[in-house]
Amino acid sequence: MLLALGVTSSARQHCYNAPRIIFGDEVGPVIRKAVFQICLVVLTVACDSATEPQFRTPRVIQAALGYGHGCALTDDGALYCWGLNGAGQVGVPPAADSCQAIPAPFSCVKQPVRVMPSYQFVQVAAGGNFTCAMTADGQVLCWGSNAWGQMGVEEPVGPCPDPDNCRVHLDGVVTPWGADVRQFNAHAGYMCGLDNEGLAVCWGSNDHGQLARQPVMRTLLPPERISGTVAFRALGLGPQHACGVSTQGRAYCWGSNEYGQLGGAGTWLSCYAQPCAIQPVPVAGGMTFSAVVAGAVHSCGLRRDGRAYCWGSNQNGQLGVAGPGMSTTPVAVSGGHRFKALTSGLNYNCALTLAGKAYCWGWRYAGALGDGYSSATGYASAPVAVSGDHTFSSIVAGGESTCGITRYGNLMCWGNNLSGSLGVGRQGIQAVPEWVTLPLPAPTT
Repeated sequence: MLLALGVTSSARQHCYNAPRIIFGDEVGPVIRKAVFQICLVVLTVACDSATEPQFRTPRVIQAALGYGHGCALTDDGALYCWGLNGAGQVGVPPAADSCQAIPAPFSCVKQPVRVMPSYQFVQVAAGGNFTCAMTADGQVLCWGSNAWGQMGVEEPVGPCPDPDNCRVHLDGVVTPWGADVRQFNAHAGYMCGLDNEGLAVCWGSNDHGQLARQPVMRTLLPPERISGTVAFRALGLGPQHACGVSTQGRAYCWGSNEYGQLGGAGTWLSCYAQPCAIQPVPVAGGMTFSAVVAGAVHSCGLRRDGRAYCWGSNQNGQLGVAGPGMSTTPVAVSGGHRFKALTSGLNYNCALTLAGKAYCWGWRYAGALGDGYSSATGYASAPVAVSGDHTFSSIVAGGESTCGITRYGNLMCWGNNLSGSLGVGRQGIQAVPEWVTLPLPAPTT
């Protein structure tokens, strides 16, 4: 049966009359039914799209979130960023008093700004307080903090009076690595990418073995392939551990294992008094995954049948089940949903159903789950629907903020906005999705 939600009874009557108006009174029942259904579909799409602001053309095709800032990439290669900007991670010079807070104001950008308009970009990654983006010709440019060498260069470009607040200014072009890297991810103080053979290359801080090699240390390490010979299809990075899906669909994790977030068995090393692994550890259970993501102290994988499984800490319900405080092996997320996309914030996860509806579970801090609730202690141990019944084509989480790209290429965000990290023009907690308005592109002459 065809359902046309949002189509009024009078509109249905127009659709009922349409076959006779087009073909006359002698139109047959088959054609009458086909025209009626086509009319309803057209009206349904029109009514649905009318509820979504048509902010812009071109469309948003990728979003990336760090710890307090975010970026969006459009299909014309333009890059826009916003949020916390103390290290210049937004891509514009920091302004000391642009965000209000106690005890003192700090630098932030509350609305999206165009970054480096002379370049066309094809990929962006947002780390803790830095950003990197790949240009159309394969160059990778970075800006923000380089305190741990996470940009792949030994010395920051530009003045660096404080080693914890290094800045790579936009007048300096930084090429972080010499090897071909076709996709990359960023997190707190390190980055990882995949080279043309599918092997993982990581650089930056290795204090918990997240670079999967020796030595384990907080000082910077240059780009280098991780231990082992596993070829990966995709990677997921957390603050102190990382995971990847191999080309055969097996999940592997490495780095800190304090809460069982590596999901496998092994003989653990000690990384700053925490158990860790400096080579990829197979996740237990032998399941085949299409994606894997990493939070602060948990990990999750999406099986090829759309079922989500999680492992590690469950202190805030981030495994999607009620009960144990942690699990060292994958457990099925409750609710029976089938998902097509999965992402992790620090202590929560969000996913998209096959129909594009967003669900989240875990810690409700700062409205990160998008269901209208915010709590410093509350959590959801099963997926809850994100408010608004919006349809998304992709979803991304970072820190305590989440953004989804709608099927029409618009951007909605929710969660922690105390540093302007949602790009909605103000500070505060946003517990339900809100539209992010990107600046209109400059007219061409």
